[in-house]
Formats: sequence, C-alpha cells, structure tokens
Amino acid sequence: MITGKGIAVASASAVAGVTAMITVLFYQSYYLGSALFAVFTLLFAFSVLFIGSGLVAYSSLLIPFGSAVFFLPKNVWALSVFLMACVFGVLSCWLTRREAKTNLSSHTHRPLRVGLPMFFTAVAVLSSLFYYVGAKGNQHLVLIPKKAFDMALPYISGSLVQLFPQRIVVDPNKNVDALLEELVRSQASAGGKSASVSLPAGETLYYIEEQRRELSNQLGLTLRGDERIGDVFYDLANKKAMELAGPYVRFMGIVLAAGLFFGLKAISIAMYWVTIALMPLLVWMAKKAALLQEETITVEVSRLSL
Repeated sequence: MITGKGIAVASASAVAGVTAMITVLFYQSYYLGSALFAVFTLLFAFSVLFIGSGLVAYSSLLIPFGSAVFFLPKNVWALSVFLMACVFGVLSCWLTRREAKTNLSSHTHRPLRVGLPMFFTAVAVLSSLFYYVGAKGNQHLVLIPKKAFDMALPYISGSLVQLFPQRIVVDPNKNVDALLEELVRSQASAGGKSASVSLPAGETLYYIEEQRRELSNQLGLTLRGDERIGDVFYDLANKKAMELAGPYVRFMGIVLAAGLFFGLKAISIAMYWVTIALMPLLVWMAKKAALLQEETITVEVSRLSL
C-alpha cells in the first residue's frame, strides 16, 4: 500500500543518493560525499525494510541509480556496466524484502545481512564505472593519488635537497621562485658576499630565471615560477610513473577502476557493520516520531500429514 510516509522516506533516500553522487562528481568533496552516502545507505535500508509498497521501496534506489545515466557516455559498454549495477541494486532490494517478509522476528539485522552486500557491490560497480569514464576522458591520467602524495610529501621532502647544490631546506608549500631566490642568496653568500648584503633586484631576477631554466631542464618540466613546490614534485612523480608504465598506460584506466572496486568493497565491510549497528537506533527514533507503528500478523503454515 502506498502511503505518504513511505513516499517521504523513499524521497529522502533518493535525494541523499543523488546529492552524494553530485557532491563527489562535480565538487570532489569526498568527505561530504561519504557522509551523504552513509545517510543514503541508512535511508535505503530503512525503505526496503519497512515500506509496504514495492514500487515506492524500489524507487529509493532506482531514482539515484537512474540519474547516474545522465553523467555517463551513451555507448554499449558503459550502459551495459550501468545496467549490471542496477541489477545488483534491484537484487539487493528483493533479497532484503523477501527475507524481511519470511523472517518471524522484528529484528532488522537478518534481512540486512542478506541484502546489504549486494547493495554495496552495486555501488562499487557504479563508482568504478564513473572513475573509468573520468580516467579515460582525462588527458592527464595520474597513477599516484594527489591526496596520498601530499600526505607523504613532508616525510620525503628532506631528500629533495639533493637537487640543489647548496643543500637548502625545501619547503613543499613555497612556490618555485621563492625557493630559487633563497638558493640564489645562498650561492651569493657562499661566493664570498656577506649574507647581510642584498643583491640588486635586477640581478636577483636574472639569476632566478637562470636557475628556473636549469631546474626545468633537470626535471623535464616547464616551470613558470608561481607553481607550488609540492605540486611540481607531484607532477614529476606522475611523469616518472607514466614512463615506467610505458605501453601499459592504455590499460591503466581498467586497472585503476578495478582497484577502486576492490577498495570500495573492502571499505564497505565497515559500512556494512555501521549500518547494521545504527539501524535499531533509526527504528527506535522512527517509533518515537510515530513514523513506524507496531502491528500483529498471524501466519498460517500448511503442512503435509498422514
């Protein structure tokens, strides 16, 4: 039976799912996107467990999944993978609802244990498809994640002094010209000039440009001078990684998408247990808000006998 409460819950689930997808795809806000996905997962699970109308319950998943097709290329392989993700999603709804109907207990963990793994598989397939499409359309494919490199950079920046003859301290947050100016002054001091004596501005600028050209040739990159040092070495690391990958670069999109799929499946284990743990709290809150009501159902069982 279709009810206003059911439509409201399914709509909230669909909105959370669509918003999570848009947040990640267009704003690259992964923390906010993850939080919205957690809300979507809880509302989706709540919908398929308690909404009586199958049409309304399934819409809590099919609306956000269906909206994904607008952001995908319209070709056979992309639509085939998209349909596979939708099949996994529908199957998760069906398994959860079937188990909820046959389960004589009012506990939610058993139906969710049956359906949630398939739901997370559907999400992982769709996310990997988006990643592959983005990587294939990106002319500057990267093999090293930017956030991971930035986290590791403070620990490896000490080794970067070998690129400079004066062994100056390399601050990853400085721009290139600021670092080169420090290098020029360090070289002037080493050449016999007092550290307290400043070089003329024109002479300093000339030496900075010379050092920038030399560093560009050394790294094989074109430097303007306003780049952040950390970004320069990130580009260099990816360039070297691409050179090592060589002829296998064309397969990197598939490899990275597969890696993302298995990574998301691993992360979904934690999300699975969080959903199982939080669902009783959500049910309790729904009861207090009069969103859910208890009803007694009599079950008749037919058996064969002589």
